[in-house]
Amino acid sequence: MVKVIGRGTNNTDKDHSVAEPGAVMFNADGKVIGFCWTMESFGAGQTKTFEMSGDLMSDSYSPSDVDHVEVYIQCDEWY
Repeated sequence: MVKVIGRGTNNTDKDHSVAEPGAVMFNADGKVIGFCWTMESFGAGQTKTFEMSGDLMSDSYSPSDVDHVEVYIQCDEWY
């Protein structure tokens, strides 16, 4: 299991009660080796830190194989 700590900002003027931060983990060759996601709420203009944990895609990978992580935040609320 790998823990990812991220920080995001709601740069809109709308509160988002259901936002989904997610992370994709890559090895040094750029191959996807794991992912994780969580659910958070972000008030309008709010910046906050969040944590999420995820598993690697194969038992042949270890946390030390993670070279870099890309974090994304999506929101499914429509206005």
